[in-house]
Amino acid sequence: MVQSAKAKNLETNELTFLDSFTNLPSIDFIYSSGALQYTPDPYGFLEQLLKIDAHSILFNRMMFNEHDRDIVTIQTSLLSENGHGFMSEKYSDKKVSYPHTTLSYHKFNLMVSRYYRLVWIFEEASGSHDIKNESIIGR
Repeated sequence: MVQSAKAKNLETNELTFLDSFTNLPSIDFIYSSGALQYTPDPYGFLEQLLKIDAHSILFNRMMFNEHDRDIVTIQTSLLSENGHGFMSEKYSDKKVSYPHTTLSYHKFNLMVSRYYRLVWIFEEASGSHDIKNESIIGR
């Protein structure tokens, strides 16, 4: 995504796309939409984001377990259902699978509150799917 944004000249003096957490400029705002739960180590990645010390962070399209435990599942979808717009003719549509971590809501909030004051918390239905005997919420 970073390479694509740079190739399309989307960067400005106010908007920068980064692919690492080293030698960062001053960051005003971090926006993460439905991505943290797909990283190999969500809490490690979250810790890195929090330590950037941006003025504000917005996490949306998150899926949490209100029970104090994480759940790792395998998400399966068609390749064409991933990303924005039409799939290039260079690719064949097929099923793809990848790990997804439903984070503990308690642990996430505890980590975030060590660095930031939580201002808004709101229900977000797109981040919620049923997992048997668990209390899954989108926030």
